[in-house]
Amino acid sequence: MDSIWNLEFQLFVLIAVGFLTRRIGMIGNTGEKSLTDLVLYVVLPCNIFVSFLNQNASENAGDMAAVVLVSVGIQTASLVYGKLAFPKENEDRRRNLAYGMICSNAGFLGSPIAEGVFGAPGLMLVSLYLIPQRIMMWSEGLAIYSGVSDKKSTIKKVVTHPCVIACVLG
Repeated sequence: MDSIWNLEFQLFVLIAVGFLTRRIGMIGNTGEKSLTDLVLYVVLPCNIFVSFLNQNASENAGDMAAVVLVSVGIQTASLVYGKLAFPKENEDRRRNLAYGMICSNAGFLGSPIAEGVFGAPGLMLVSLYLIPQRIMMWSEGLAIYSGVSDKKSTIKKVVTHPCVIACVLG
């Protein structure tokens, strides 16, 4: 229980530091984007890769497969629910709600929390869980707003995403 409180305290301090540095103008829009890109494309993939190195794949194969299957099920249910649940909303609101159903914030905030609470095994499993969500985000998520889905571009985005590459290499 202490580790959860410790993690929450660390997250609170990081949020407060981020808020204050933004508020006093130390970090502007460009700096914010750069920091986000650094975390998403460098720090998180490195953490994911290291989490796989610390695991025995043969011992965890069942857990890994179960997590991916659960994620596929959740993404499928979210997609169907997102298409059916908001028929009376205007078009813009319906798109936003449907996108929110299939693309959660788990990829950005969930990974550090899983690692903090469950260690490397938790980060490895959440990384696998997020692969179907990333596929949905770059396929159906883009199609919701653009009205078209370019399969070739989607496959390229999924295959070349640093977090997916870290999972494959791990």
